[in-house]
Amino acid sequence: MVLSLKEHAGRLHLSDCPSDALMPPTPKRAPAPPLLQSVEQMQRVIELARVVRERHNRPVKTPLRELVVVHPDEAFLSDIAGAL
Repeated sequence: MVLSLKEHAGRLHLSDCPSDALMPPTPKRAPAPPLLQSVEQMQRVIELARVVRERHNRPVKTPLRELVVVHPDEAFLSDIAGAL
């Protein structure tokens, strides 16, 4: 791919960029379902933690020292505790 750069008054501008139609298609792979499930579960935990912090007027940007997650499903707990 070749991009031509033109200098105008000391500034560089991209011009003559190829359109998406000229670019070869990028193969799209769907993420593995277990990975998606792990990410969605962790996002849900983070959302709930934010709600609790907001209810107790705690700053959201302050890091937590510890987060305890209680859930009846052991697979859920092991999934969010494991490394991705």
